[in-house]
Amino acid sequence: MKKIAILTYVQADNYGALLQAYALKKVVFICGGEAVVLNFKGLPGRTDMKGIIKKVCFPVWNFRIKKNFKSFRDIILKNSFPLKRDNLPALNDKFDIFITGSDQVWNFFGNGFDSSYLLDFVRDNNKKYSYAASFGRPEITPEEEALCAPLLKLFAGISVREDCGVPLAERLSSKSVRRDIDPTLLLTKNEWLEVAQMPDRENYVLLYLMSHNAKIIDYAKKLGQKKGLKVVMITTSPIPRKGIEVLTVTPQQWLGYFLKAKYVVTNSFHGLAFSINFNKDFFVDLLPPPSNVNSRLENLLELTGLKGRLIDNICDNYEEEISWGEVNSIMEKEREKSNNYLKEIITK
Repeated sequence: MKKIAILTYVQADNYGALLQAYALKKVVFICGGEAVVLNFKGLPGRTDMKGIIKKVCFPVWNFRIKKNFKSFRDIILKNSFPLKRDNLPALNDKFDIFITGSDQVWNFFGNGFDSSYLLDFVRDNNKKYSYAASFGRPEITPEEEALCAPLLKLFAGISVREDCGVPLAERLSSKSVRRDIDPTLLLTKNEWLEVAQMPDRENYVLLYLMSHNAKIIDYAKKLGQKKGLKVVMITTSPIPRKGIEVLTVTPQQWLGYFLKAKYVVTNSFHGLAFSINFNKDFFVDLLPPPSNVNSRLENLLELTGLKGRLIDNICDNYEEEISWGEVNSIMEKEREKSNNYLKEIITK
């Protein structure tokens, strides 16, 4: 069995980041590889002022968040020891394949221009692959291009997550590039049921946001009032919301809340991905300016034919049901295509 090293974001207290890391590790194992998610903490990126404020002003809440994520991160990082950049070259003889991705591993605006995620420490180019890696944006800066281009040219196989990433990666690498679905979508609803912890409630409006804004919060409240349902918001922010029950939960509980929700309102990519995977009646909003990472939301909506679920496209009495049979058929074909790519990598 080949040993596969996965390099991705796993240190952030973020549901999507940890769940995609868990999923990719699981799927690599299913495909016949012995996978290890590297316990790597990269170069410091942008200063997270909101995170600093939460840590200083809300220590009890911050402690609870850290505790909620730690146990699941420990599961993902089993058999992996803490690594810094200087430790990475020593891994060359320990692994047969290195996979970077998924998530925004090539969005260097956020990770301090850490070329580790371009596998610059791997000596054998035949071992270098990406899976559903994301630049986070349709275009990158000349400085980022200068970093990415020479290193991407050395990859044995390049897979990105968004359609807009394909021409960008092909231009930088001079190679053929494929588009694959996020790892969380590789696991079926039944496979996620094995991980989820169910809440002792059901039939509520679940609000999960990457970026908070009054428009989408107001929409969730109106939906709850119209349907006679409570609005439950999962967040890592300690700020209370009038008329909304605010919770912080473990990743396993996060899955359970999605599974039991009657409706989901979100502007998060992984909020959208799990709503689709779990066949939940959802409503999605694009991130407001100055965000430029909406391509991942738009791509998934386009792929599944669900752009009509954008809040801006919905009137107040919107009741059209989603044709989940058609959506599930699309996702099954995408799942098969992406699984085949991972199998090819592992069995070469």
